[in-house]
Amino acid sequence: LTGETFGTLLQRLRCQRAAKALRETDDPVGTVIRNVGYQNESFFRKKFQQIYNMTPLQYRKKMGG
Repeated sequence: LTGETFGTLLQRLRCQRAAKALRETDDPVGTVIRNVGYQNESFFRKKFQQIYNMTPLQYRKKMGG
């Protein structure tokens, strides 16, 4: 229905959950990454940057988390 593969949809949803956690908690970025289901932090950071056009830390600073 969305025109996305399951993997792409899952990555987008995990990045959305991580973005929310970065805005609303003070948890370290590594903890947020693990909590949304990623074990490979560099892979997650790459996907997050593709979606939000900034690193998780930049996102947190910009969005006031």
